[in-house]
Parts: sequence; C-alpha cells; structure tokens
Amino acid sequence: MAKGRTRRTARIAARAAYNEVSRTARSRFTKTGTQDGPAAQRERAVNIRNTLEELGPLYIKVGQILATRPDFVPQYVRDELEFLNDEATVAPFAGFEMILEDELGPNWRQHFQSIQTQEPLGAASLAQVYKGVMADGTLCAVKVQRPGAREAVWGDMDVLRKLARLIARSAPHFSEVVDVQAILEVLFTVMRNELDFTLEARNMKKARKAAKPFKCISVPKVILATPRVLVQSFADGVPINKVKPDSLTKTQRKKLSYELISFMFRSYFVERFFHADPHPGNVIVNERGKAHVIDWGMVGRIDRGTSAALWGRFWPSPATTGRAWPGNGST
Repeated sequence: MAKGRTRRTARIAARAAYNEVSRTARSRFTKTGTQDGPAAQRERAVNIRNTLEELGPLYIKVGQILATRPDFVPQYVRDELEFLNDEATVAPFAGFEMILEDELGPNWRQHFQSIQTQEPLGAASLAQVYKGVMADGTLCAVKVQRPGAREAVWGDMDVLRKLARLIARSAPHFSEVVDVQAILEVLFTVMRNELDFTLEARNMKKARKAAKPFKCISVPKVILATPRVLVQSFADGVPINKVKPDSLTKTQRKKLSYELISFMFRSYFVERFFHADPHPGNVIVNERGKAHVIDWGMVGRIDRGTSAALWGRFWPSPATTGRAWPGNGST
C-alpha cells in the first residue's frame, strides 16, 4: 500500500507544482495579469486547498493547522484553508451508510427516528456529521468516519516517514536544526487518536465535567460511540466567527468571551487537560449566547510541574497582586 500512496502523492504534488508554474508563467507573459494580484493570490490559495483535499485526511489536518498560523502562512492562504475545518469536499452518504452498518449492525436505522442524509452539517478531514433524531426523540449529531480514512492515513504516514528519513540523510545540517521525524511523530500521534471515536467520547465526558461550573459553556453529551461512529447531543448555533453582529447583546458577548477564556485557563492550570484544536468551527454559539465546544478528538495534557510553572509566570500569587486566581470564585 505504501508504494501506491507514494506514487499517488508524487503524482498529485507534481500536478499542483505544474499548475503553479503555469499560473506564474501566464501572469508574467500576459498584459492583463499580475503575479501577486488578488486574482492570482485567490487562484494560488484555492490550488493549495484543493491539493491538500485530494492528498487526503492527513494533509487536510496539516492544512487545518496551517490555517491558524499567521507566522507561517499569509492571510489570503489562511482564509482559504479555513474551509478545511468543516467545509471539506462532501462525499455521498452511501459510503457512510456502509460504515454505520459495519459499526452499529444491519439494523442501525432502529437507533434513529430520522437522519438528514441529503446534506451533512459539516464535512471535515476524517468525518462527515449529520443531523438526526434518536429513537426516543432526542435531537442528535451523527459523526461518521470517512470510508477508507484509516487506511489512507496509515499509508500517508509511511510515505512521510520515508520522506523524513530521506531528508535526514540528504540534508544532515538541516536535520540538526529541524527534527522533521520528531515533528511528524507529534502529528501522527494526534491523527492516530482522532481515528478512534471512542477516545474522543472519553475526552468529551471529561471535558463535559470540566465545563459544568460555566453557565455559557457546554460540551455535547455522548449518546453512542464506536471507533468510527460518534452520536452526540445536538449543538445548536453557528461557528463563532459567523455570529452576526446584532445577534447577541454587548453584555452577552462580554460574558461569553470571559467564560471562554476562563474555561481555557482552567483547562490549562486546574484540569491540565485542554482542547488542542480550538478553531472557530469547533466553537458553536447559539442565539442565547451559549457556546458549545465540539470535536474533542485532539486534546492536550500538561503535567503538574509545567502547569505550576506557567501559572506562576502568567498569574502571580494574589498575595503579591491583590487579584483573585481564575477558578477561585472569580469565574
């Protein structure tokens, strides 16, 4: 399989490079186009996003990470990569129905009154999410892993490991500064965890307990979980970056902002367990000013020593500042 993925990756990358060279050449040798104009930038950004989508889930995850890195990626590219968060290419439901049957059995529909299969709520790197109603009438979101996602990710991991070894041999001085293999293993660890939805369900249950002290923060409840299917309570609302200016009052906005920051700090310094992928698509805000924090496949953990050191550096003792610590009644 690794050989097939290597050839496929090389073919897609070569085609993307050819398209970029052709685009640059056209802009240089025509009177109407400019190499760095808005139209050219848009075309380049779309090219990058389409290439990452075609390469598969592992590369889509890289694109999602790059969408949050203004120190690495220009704004016009990040704007396009943000579509990878929940607006990746939508695949037909037929393939996902096979996953539901494999995971829940041939009578999987008995779990639900209905599922809106015509159009998913979201399409991301590893899964599509559908709105449904459980047999008992509970409104839910059904997250189903993309067919072949596991095999594709494992195959791409093998390809990138070979590439990292090649870089280490051919550019030893570069490898002394940047340990490509170590960086990739961090990414691979994240992806392996995200491929098992039972781990995400476990993370959600822990996060749900951590969110209880907050009135404006909620984590969906796990209803049913298997390695490739996750059914959770429905999170109503829109991504936080799509909230309309007049949909919430100033007071609601301030309260929600304060609680989101407090929730994050409590995660770092008290729970030492935090959401490691808090892009806007994973924070759903409803018209009542409540935020649902979703997609707990990628989490981070901080050991007690690191947490204490960071706490002391960024939030000195109340004895010296006169300020209350977050989580000690000040939230």
